[in-house]
Amino acid sequence: MLNSTVAENTASGLAAGSCDCRTSCQDGGPGKGGGLYSAFGTVNLVNCTFAGNTAIGGPGGSCNYCTCPPLGFPPRPGQTGTANGGGIYVASGDVTILSCTIFGNGAQAYNDFNRPFGGGVYNSGGTVFLINSLIAGNTRNFTTYDGDLGGPLVSQGFNFVGQTTSTGWLSGDLIGTNSIPLDPRLGPLTNNGGPTLTLALPPGSPAIDRGDDSLLAPPFSLATDQRGFSRKSGGHVDIGAYELQQLVLTGLSRSGSDILISFSTEMRQNYRVEWSDVLDSGVWGIVADNVAGTGGIVHAIDSGGANLLQRFYRAAILP
Repeated sequence: MLNSTVAENTASGLAAGSCDCRTSCQDGGPGKGGGLYSAFGTVNLVNCTFAGNTAIGGPGGSCNYCTCPPLGFPPRPGQTGTANGGGIYVASGDVTILSCTIFGNGAQAYNDFNRPFGGGVYNSGGTVFLINSLIAGNTRNFTTYDGDLGGPLVSQGFNFVGQTTSTGWLSGDLIGTNSIPLDPRLGPLTNNGGPTLTLALPPGSPAIDRGDDSLLAPPFSLATDQRGFSRKSGGHVDIGAYELQQLVLTGLSRSGSDILISFSTEMRQNYRVEWSDVLDSGVWGIVADNVAGTGGIVHAIDSGGANLLQRFYRAAILP
């Protein structure tokens, strides 16, 4: 699966039927893999987003007409079904998660008897490889701990995990704990450019410039993010499916007596372009203010700028 978003799906276990004093109450069915259930074979996930998916365990059977002679003791009510892998559930086989973002998924049970695991990713019996992926902000109910991951996972470096108690992480991984979780500060799932909805890395996210630059070369040759925008943009590759495009002045050109200033932008960010006639004066005037980013190159015009002997320009992202 390449450059795809899987969002707002639910895997629900079946509800158990009711019982009476002559039958045993059955447990609810399991909910597994709200976004993806993988069994057998090999699955490669590259530049993908999993968001808002849920695995829900089915409710257990309830006892009706359970005043059972001669003692009057009803059978045990059925328990909730298990709920694992709100985003991804791996039953068997090999799954590689490369430069993906898995955020805001959940595993939910009806009661605490079968506590859910792996709101983000749960590995039951396969092998899961994590490379340059962001897994955070996932939940399981009845506890605030270990919502992101469940089961054994193999890190191949440069991952961002919000909170986990698992071990085996490498030096390039950014790993939060239950007591000190990491927040990637992602934006909402929305149109940030490209053909799919994505979760943006805003300026200041700790996942920016912390990824694996070797992904740019063979065998991965990962030249773009999920949107099709350039990787890398900045000092290093970003972690996850989204590569924040750095602000760069891309060109200056004359148009009559005016100067056309071109610069790269991100959607849902605003910019200011300024001028100064003396570079080290510390005094800057405004060419254009509150310019909306488009995810591409945007232009600002300095009227009359071409008539001057010299003029310097700079751009900034507005808070």
